[in-house]
Amino acid sequence: MIVPVMLLKEEEAKNFFTQIFGKKLESVQKLGSGSFGVVYKVKLKNSGKDKLKEPIGVYAIKVIEAESVINNDINVLKEEYKKLKKCCPSCIVQVYPHLIGETAWEGKRYIFIGADYIPNKLDLIKNFPSKERLEILLKLALCLHNLASNGFIYTDLKPQNVGLTEDRNPVILDLGGIQYFKPKKGNFETTLKYAPPEWRELIENYSEEELNKLLSKEKEDKKGLVYILGVLLEEFLKEEEKQLLEDLIKKATQKEREKRPTLEELLSKLNLVFSVYSLVGLSFGRKASKGSGKNNNTQSGQTGGTPSGKKTTKIPLKQFAYAFHSECGIVLDNEGLK
Repeated sequence: MIVPVMLLKEEEAKNFFTQIFGKKLESVQKLGSGSFGVVYKVKLKNSGKDKLKEPIGVYAIKVIEAESVINNDINVLKEEYKKLKKCCPSCIVQVYPHLIGETAWEGKRYIFIGADYIPNKLDLIKNFPSKERLEILLKLALCLHNLASNGFIYTDLKPQNVGLTEDRNPVILDLGGIQYFKPKKGNFETTLKYAPPEWRELIENYSEEELNKLLSKEKEDKKGLVYILGVLLEEFLKEEEKQLLEDLIKKATQKEREKRPTLEELLSKLNLVFSVYSLVGLSFGRKASKGSGKNNNTQSGQTGGTPSGKKTTKIPLKQFAYAFHSECGIVLDNEGLK
């Protein structure tokens, strides 16, 4: 699908949403666009009617040309969302049934889907402390596992499609990338930068038969998701952290699908790293210099110790890595530790 040019113009977009919401519309701002639609930040105000029955606030609303979606029945879309929300309530953004609808515009039919507006994206974790960054990536992997275990697979995982709530939990924002395991016709949405080789091949040589084969494989081992998570770990972990997970990242991003670990195996390793990291409660450091007490009382971006008054210790990465190795039996590359 080619994104309709008229929806990319601010004034046209305002007229489009005025047709839907009337006097309730306060402002419209384009957030982004892709091959399957345009997303807008829409602010709705009280029009003087019953407040309890009116959607008021700021929402992210995706507009899709109906012909580009095979399941374009509004009632079906609402039911599919209910199933998702029931099995994975904390994994996906809050979508509002009363903001799922359709409208005609300049001779074409459009579907719109409204959800919570979450400004913070996964990119933000680059500035987070090690422990918190690992925790968020682990939660994201658990979200994907939860979706897959309930019959859904998310094929368009990328930083822009993952939001961070106020309590810093990752949630999937764009539901367009969710595919069913069960054989059925549907669009295949993914991003080449993060997609595994077999998914890229499917895009180049698309067929329903090949899509069903791929989804059947994902149901068994979820190794396409493992590849994407491996790419995200490589992108968001710092060098010190990567050294602890180097073997896992290398295996997860193998071109040959069979050589990758399963999603359960990846989760186990990630959970192990996070658990030991939390248990030890240490901060990474290249050197533990003498008389540097001011720098050694830092944890999670705070200075002067933990909230309870206990001081934390910053030790050399090499010392931590060897301790981690002996406790957990994970093979580390000795040459890479200075």
